[in-house]
Amino acid sequence: MNSRTNPVPNSLRSDVQLNQAVMACHQASLGKRTVGSYSTGVRAWLRFTAMFGIQGQPAIYPPISEDSLVYFVVHSATYFHLKYSTIKVYLAGIRNHYILGGLPNPLVTGNGQTHLRLNHVLRGIHRLQGSSTRPRLPITFDILKGLCELLRKGVFGPYFDLMLEAAFLLAFFGFLRCSEFACTTNSFNPNLNLCVRDVKVVTRGEHIDHLSINIRTSKTDQFRRGFDLRLFPTNTSLCPVSTLYRFLTVRREMNAAQSEPLFLLPERIPLNRRVFTTSLRSLLTRLRLEPQYFAGHSFRIGAATTAASVHLPDHLIQTLGRWSSDCYRIYIRTPEKLLRYAFTALTT
Repeated sequence: MNSRTNPVPNSLRSDVQLNQAVMACHQASLGKRTVGSYSTGVRAWLRFTAMFGIQGQPAIYPPISEDSLVYFVVHSATYFHLKYSTIKVYLAGIRNHYILGGLPNPLVTGNGQTHLRLNHVLRGIHRLQGSSTRPRLPITFDILKGLCELLRKGVFGPYFDLMLEAAFLLAFFGFLRCSEFACTTNSFNPNLNLCVRDVKVVTRGEHIDHLSINIRTSKTDQFRRGFDLRLFPTNTSLCPVSTLYRFLTVRREMNAAQSEPLFLLPERIPLNRRVFTTSLRSLLTRLRLEPQYFAGHSFRIGAATTAASVHLPDHLIQTLGRWSSDCYRIYIRTPEKLLRYAFTALTT
């Protein structure tokens, strides 16, 4: 039985605290960045409806139809020069806004079918704009080696250089996303972000066998179960275990509390995405690479690409990167030397 034949009693609708709890639970189902993007989309929609006199009661839920949505997306693309991908996010935010208000999903018909005209217009905007996505290049092992060698010569200062090297090696050998080891802002939550206590040294006899690192949250871990990442020694100059252990020793010599950020900037604030990316691109510039094509995610892409180039089995790449499907294939950038080899192999 649907809500129209069995309406919610007025006593429930008027319970302010209960409605606030409903709102909090609904917002908790979305990530912080998603909530922010959705809010921006809703504000854009409300400005649009106010501009063209589309009024309703209450004012935050103006009447909505396929026609008004078509004009909204065309207006956004034509006058605000918004990208197709941004418009799609705004529409998702509008849908979320109306559903949260107890109203039907405005992006489908009463029968649950998609609005064909709206979809045609969106596809047209997409084709007119083309693909403007900036490519993200992989940080392969060779580039990683160049970055670490540069840091060891001294760039930003002894502590900062060691911290960056440890973060680079962790990101690469752990197949990590930037958000899994660095904060998105200057705020730090020890229940979500990487702490000193999250790094465990596992020994075998007198030697370090491996490091166990508790990654508390990630993009695909919606319920924050976390996972234990194990890093093993490589017995080479680029060893994530020895470098992280050296950095952890420095942090302990700084009398770091167990709940403090593992990667802490000299200003006593946690390492965040902006500082990490800016520092990385500064180093890439020194290596005469094009820094604008690299970001924090380039380490995860580079690890997958390097793994494929040394012929690691597909299932092992999938396990190392914790991919639940074969979507890991989109991360692999085929090196030119393999393409050259393929042409030679075709003639043998």
